[in-house]
Amino acid sequence: MDKSKLRKKSPLKKRPRRNAGDSTHNMILEATDQLLPYWIMTIMLVLYASLEFQDIPRLPLLWLAIATLFFILTTWKTLKAWPRIKAMKQGRDGERRIGQYLDNEFRDDLTGTPIRIFHDVPGENFNLDHVIICEKGIYVLETKTLSVPIKGLEKLFYKGGDHLYYKNNGARVPGNPIGQVKAGVKWLRELLHRQYELEEKQFPKLPIRGVLVPADRFVHNDNIGEYDIWVLNQKAFAKFINNEKDRLSPETVRSCGDLIAGYTRRKLDEESKKLI
Repeated sequence: MDKSKLRKKSPLKKRPRRNAGDSTHNMILEATDQLLPYWIMTIMLVLYASLEFQDIPRLPLLWLAIATLFFILTTWKTLKAWPRIKAMKQGRDGERRIGQYLDNEFRDDLTGTPIRIFHDVPGENFNLDHVIICEKGIYVLETKTLSVPIKGLEKLFYKGGDHLYYKNNGARVPGNPIGQVKAGVKWLRELLHRQYELEEKQFPKLPIRGVLVPADRFVHNDNIGEYDIWVLNQKAFAKFINNEKDRLSPETVRSCGDLIAGYTRRKLDEESKKLI
């Protein structure tokens, strides 16, 4: 019997696109995997130390001391890593929340117009949370899932520039989320330019706008239309984009969408080959 006839392969002709929060989820798995060997070793040492007490005693106190020290080390590493893992989980859930909103309510609001939505577009050591391509333009969305007080209302305030502030006390939001959005817009523009050159097509002038989306948070803006970067929650973004005039033809929407889809599949293929 020909063994080649018994071999099978996946029926999928194309790899599925990435889901919202995939990169952050992988980072969480990596962080927890780094702790796993410590916990396994700790459990093995504790079991071995207990066996030393049950049979003919040899060095039970020594092994108990080693197990105790290893337990302390493992606990310390876990407590040290836990705030970062917790923050990544919150960020991942925020990306998924926004991704689900874009794929459902947002898409329904733009019925009748061609639209392409991508999640977790991979770059070089970073990713774009969401990319939307429609006749209104191209939008790069960066999701931020900022913690809120257990009691009371904490608003955000954006007045242009490179920083986002808490409206209640005027403190600056940690990190550089506005800078991330600007870098994402620049990278996507360069990516599309390269992809157009590979396809031997003329690169059109593409309206690409960056959007910072604090998930489920109210953002107070002054003169938002004058800023290069929009800062607003997902529902406000849907209202703003509906008020924009059409800037891209349906053909350009499809062309840009196909270029990003092709790029994403190639990146996934490259990542899969590295794992082999």
